[in-house]
Amino acid sequence: MLTVKVWGIVFTVNTSGTNFDGRAKDLSLYKVGDSVDIKGDIDVAASTPTINARSIKNQTFKENRENEKKSENSSKNKKKDSGRN
Repeated sequence: MLTVKVWGIVFTVNTSGTNFDGRAKDLSLYKVGDSVDIKGDIDVAASTPTINARSIKNQTFKENRENEKKSENSSKNKKKDSGRN
């Protein structure tokens, strides 16, 4: 189960039939504070605030991957520079 807080309201996210981007389908990897892009509809008939998601993308995963790549490239460049002495 996934819950998100938007505009101060906690929504349950219905993920059945949802298209996930990459690692986003593994809900156990989600953490409080992750930036999540959810496209879907608010279920006005539900007894609690609910979003029926069509697609979910965890932007934090993308940011982490980009930071890891930058770190790897930086490490490679340092090794190249140290080999020039």
